[in-house]
Amino acid sequence: MWPIYGHSRAVALLQRSISEGRIAHAYLFTGPPKTGKATLAKVFAQALNCDGEDPPCGRCRLCHSFDSETHPDLRVVRPGRIEGNSVEEGNDEASKTGRSIGIAQIWDLQRDAALLPYEARWKVYIIDGAESLTIPAANCLLKTLEEPASSVVLILTAADGKILPATVVSRCQEIALGLMSVEAVQKVLQEQRNVDTERARLLSHLSAGRIGWAIDALDKDILADRESVLDEIAGLVVASRTERFSYAERLAAQFGRQVEAARYAMDLWLTWWRDLLLVGAKCSDLVMNIDRIGELTEQARQYSVDQVLDFILALEEASDQLGKNVNPRLALEALMLRMPCPAR
Repeated sequence: MWPIYGHSRAVALLQRSISEGRIAHAYLFTGPPKTGKATLAKVFAQALNCDGEDPPCGRCRLCHSFDSETHPDLRVVRPGRIEGNSVEEGNDEASKTGRSIGIAQIWDLQRDAALLPYEARWKVYIIDGAESLTIPAANCLLKTLEEPASSVVLILTAADGKILPATVVSRCQEIALGLMSVEAVQKVLQEQRNVDTERARLLSHLSAGRIGWAIDALDKDILADRESVLDEIAGLVVASRTERFSYAERLAAQFGRQVEAARYAMDLWLTWWRDLLLVGAKCSDLVMNIDRIGELTEQARQYSVDQVLDFILALEEASDQLGKNVNPRLALEALMLRMPCPAR
């Protein structure tokens, strides 16, 4: 039941550590977002405690409770909260924002880690998104990393170990996960998720090698609004300046009410122009929006590579500004002025 997902080397290392009885007290799983780090961490926790043959069996009661994060010997720490456990916020303003893992959460973890396992062989703590640790929280975590209880295993996940304090990284066994090939993602979706060929092909291209993203897209129906958003983005190419400004106004309003939807639109916008660049450079096999290849090919004929590249840079600058709380309408209207006009 190991979710190999192209990470066979990482899985082999973890399997060997269990079979040889050489369990490290702390692990650090690194890799780009949505590459399966948290999934692998949870399955490793299952394997450490599974009662079945060839752990994790995925069928025993322990496996099910660890998978659902309801077992008392598993704690998942995420920004702003610890799953299955209350957090005493105290004066820890960082964790109250929901964007950071604060010192109060690490105190709560340490109090629980001092207790013996309730039932399982190992108490497992997964700190999902360890790059969100505040400096006080990271320093506090060092005490647990330096003096771990014999029955405790900590698993940290982060996009890049270099973001974390070196003192934290040096006390963990680091295991790096990478991006998968488009073909590998499609194979996983078809063979393990029974997705039909066309849908698996589209999701694998859109995932950019992130298997976690592809599975989320299936489970949460991320693609539900994609068609209408892409229609608007593609239509901006031939829209008048008034129509472009009208779109900027609507998108800016979303940043006030529906931030996730607005950021999704910005991400799609960037992939569209990235695809135009690839088509213009005769690299159509690398296109993400493969279901729109005809429209992309037609639009790419109307721009030079330099024009497309310049607007991609403009999109990246606008996204960066919007992440810094710049006035959304001003940023998006300025972006519209930089959008090149197609050749007539």
